[in-house]
Amino acid sequence: MRNAKRLLALLLTMCLLLPLASCGKEETPTATAGGEEVVTMTDAEALAKFIADFKAGVYDDQRLFNYEDLTQFITLPDYKSFTYPDHPDIATKATDEQVEIFYMMIVLDMIVKEEGHTTLTEGEICRWDVVTMDYRAEWPDGTPVFGIDFKDQSLRIGSNEFMEGFESGLLGKKIGEEIRLDLHYPVYYDRMALADKDVVFYVTVKSVKRPTIPEEVTVEQLNAVSSVEYESVEKVKEHLKEVMDTNAVTVSYTNIANYLYRKLSQGSQMKAYPEKETQYLYDQQMEILLASAGGSDNYESYCQETYSMSYEALCDMILEESRAEVQSQMALLQVARELNVQVSDEQLSAYIIGSYETENEYFADLYSFIQGNVQLNGPDVFYLRVLNALAMNELAALAKLQ
Repeated sequence: MRNAKRLLALLLTMCLLLPLASCGKEETPTATAGGEEVVTMTDAEALAKFIADFKAGVYDDQRLFNYEDLTQFITLPDYKSFTYPDHPDIATKATDEQVEIFYMMIVLDMIVKEEGHTTLTEGEICRWDVVTMDYRAEWPDGTPVFGIDFKDQSLRIGSNEFMEGFESGLLGKKIGEEIRLDLHYPVYYDRMALADKDVVFYVTVKSVKRPTIPEEVTVEQLNAVSSVEYESVEKVKEHLKEVMDTNAVTVSYTNIANYLYRKLSQGSQMKAYPEKETQYLYDQQMEILLASAGGSDNYESYCQETYSMSYEALCDMILEESRAEVQSQMALLQVARELNVQVSDEQLSAYIIGSYETENEYFADLYSFIQGNVQLNGPDVFYLRVLNALAMNELAALAKLQ
């Protein structure tokens, strides 16, 4: 496990240290006023200006969590003695069963395809069926789980896409009936409020698309849908295992990081919640809630119909979630300070460039990408994400397997 952690630390560092040269040379308009000549700068200049302004304090009045002393708000647990449990979710190799499932997904999606499925609205649910379902979740006391109420969702039964027990719990059940699943979220689940918790799902499968599975798949069929020429079906599976082994290491490290992050947050004690940050996160969640109401002028009815709770109760829940997020972020920032984690200009540049290259289809240039993110998410958006990743890397390096 130590080797896996070191490898992921290296991968993280490599991702953060992408060369500055990858920044484009496109000229970027920065201002026009009264017919004056447009001031332009290259993407590299736009990036350099943002980082220089950020370091010089130009954005300080807009920044979140920018306090000289975070201990006025929070007390940390003894995170240097953290351990994490052994668990299948931190395996560094893919199992033979996982490889076979991945292989089957390729066969069904790329060879059998849509035309090889038959739609059914009655009967029992079988493995490899693609179900269309509605589902919601409740805590064991009957309170709705906020954010888990979905309609017309698709899922391939047997893909292991959902949490353990969900897909197997649907096997053999009737299409059209409401199915109750008493499940437990894994300790390494990435949503803090759900990790290591019991939850009750109510699922109604409305229809299924059942595949006609071929008795034999040839390497010629696989090569026809692949960019690589394989000698045999066995070679295809060997390649899949190599890819999945690499992914397993990444997932393993991510799961450990999520677990330690949750342990750090839950073990921290808040002395007070800073008003600015709490209000900012609360307002963001409320904007989502009000937008999802579709302009309704009766939020009370919407909340009752959608979440089975009053508007006031839902606002209280959102406030608690906002406070929990403030606590988590402050805890990680304080760890970064105590461990003297620093974000270099190169690391910050690399992250911004990498993010831009992923999303550049939505922006005219790097300047507009930076300004759009600053306006939407605040000027800390890039810095905090890099700092959080580096701090989690340090926290994971300190932790030991139980």
